[in-house]
Amino acid sequence: MARRRLKVRAALRPWAKTVRLSTTISAQSHQPSDKAAKVTLQRRAFLTTAASMAAVGPALGAPKLIEGFSPDRLQRIRPWLEKGVADHRMAGGVWRIMRHGRLVDQGAFGLSDVASNRAMTLDAMFRIFSMTKPVTVATAMSLYEEAKFDLHDPVSKWIPQFRTMQVQTEVQDASGVKSLHLAPPSRPVMVLDLMRHTAGLSYAGPKDDQGRSQYSLLGVDRPDAPLSEWIKRITAAPLVRDPGTGFDYGYGMDVLGRLIEIWADAPFDQVMRERVLAPLGMKDTGFWVSPDKASRVATLYSPSSLGDRLPDGSIDVGGAIIRSPFAAQDAWRKEPALKYGGAGLISTAADYSRFLEMLRGDGALDGVRVLAPSTVALMHSDLLGSIPAKLSDIWGGYGFGLAMEVDRGLEQAATPLAPGSYDWGGAASTWMWVDPKNELTGMLLLQVFPSAPRWGQLFKQLVYGALVAPQ
Repeated sequence: MARRRLKVRAALRPWAKTVRLSTTISAQSHQPSDKAAKVTLQRRAFLTTAASMAAVGPALGAPKLIEGFSPDRLQRIRPWLEKGVADHRMAGGVWRIMRHGRLVDQGAFGLSDVASNRAMTLDAMFRIFSMTKPVTVATAMSLYEEAKFDLHDPVSKWIPQFRTMQVQTEVQDASGVKSLHLAPPSRPVMVLDLMRHTAGLSYAGPKDDQGRSQYSLLGVDRPDAPLSEWIKRITAAPLVRDPGTGFDYGYGMDVLGRLIEIWADAPFDQVMRERVLAPLGMKDTGFWVSPDKASRVATLYSPSSLGDRLPDGSIDVGGAIIRSPFAAQDAWRKEPALKYGGAGLISTAADYSRFLEMLRGDGALDGVRVLAPSTVALMHSDLLGSIPAKLSDIWGGYGFGLAMEVDRGLEQAATPLAPGSYDWGGAASTWMWVDPKNELTGMLLLQVFPSAPRWGQLFKQLVYGALVAPQ
């Protein structure tokens, strides 16, 4: 559900093959259908750029730096993104860059919906998928500060079904015959394991002796039950790994959502809103969208062919996009029975920027404190240590904190971000990061599912290539 480790790849392959044979997106589908529409889109693009320039102060062509950024170099961003639209690899999106708490640059480009030629706008709403995870962790950590739990507490303290969960491994006898083996875990699953993905709860889950997904058989992947019932489904399956022995990206944050309900004695989404969203003024963020805001939701697209797996474990940009056939396309239209703590939120660039600025501000924003500085520091500390993780899960040279990966430094990560920066993305090609040393936050929001994280990495290169006075 986030970049580099989507388990839907295999499921998408036969669909994508069909699309390649039967579906193409013409250049005309990305362009206004007549001259008047084209003029309208050009005018909207001009107004969006003008609004962005007004917000940051000096015109982008002026020599004066904007919080250490070269205006001329910032101008590289829009043409690069618009080329992605022209190449039919994305429909459109929104970017936003903040430094020292000030808006440096933002913009909307391309289309929110191709079929209707609806222009992208700065207030467009996006399915942020796994960018939900840090918000869920922040909600939980606000309860941590009230001593509702300890990170090293066993999850079974509140969810009894975890006491009987076993670890499944595949064993092979001397003749080469494979069989499944179940054994008790060497230690209980801790709350910390849920937040750093070391609980053995991968998204793919365990297979049965016929090779079928036990999660699918148990309904773990069906959002048709509240967390209190859903938890019974996932605990009926075994763990895929002994807790604490490896990084397995998966359903830990959804289990955490159920724990939040228990600790706060209130529905998960209500607790999140009261403790994080409302204090930060994130009025356009939630698990579903009311009818009066429906026109602002960007259409979800999918690549007609998947990108290649790159040496760093990420997935490259895929083929020309089509309107996505996946359920997430319209799931936001009504309140869901299951609020996924790992993937359920819809948000905007302006809203999520406030969350990032709260983290950059050590837990406070505009005089409102959501978390203590020590709690935020814990969230972006490398808590993974020597626990192994696959390149397809975390960038090489990165560690992992609570819901976010952490840059271990130039000699390991080889990125332009300052050491100690932290980030995460979502399955529909959304990315965000916080750079505490440079007092910088940024994001790029697209709607291409599955994610092509190459866009996010290249966007960071453009941003830091424009930062000419980093101190």
